Amino acid sequence: MKTALLLVDIQREYFQDGVMPLESPVEAAVQARRLLVRCRSNHVPAIFIQHIAIDPQAASFRNASPGVRHYTSIRPLPGEAVVRKHYPSAFRDTNLLDLLRAR
Repeated sequence: MKTALLLVDIQREYFQDGVMPLESPVEAAVQARRLLVRCRSNHVPAIFIQHIAIDPQAASFRNASPGVRHYTSIRPLPGEAVVRKHYPSAFRDTNLLDLLRAR
């Protein structure tokens, strides 16, 4: 069996100072971090999915805005895959399926 950890949209936009804060995002990030550390120690690849708005006037996830950045404790290391998406689906117009097939 082939395994990879997908970390989807764990971005600052969803935290306290973001445009779209969610309920308990820090607690969710703590759990994601635990999974990430475990996967890294077991050589399981992590793939970071990052939402970036296409429209430069979008209310959220604008390219180069602070909210588009990965949350502090859930950042990719050099060499780890980052898939940038512009739609709710991480598969639409991205290389995610190719990355998964290659692994």
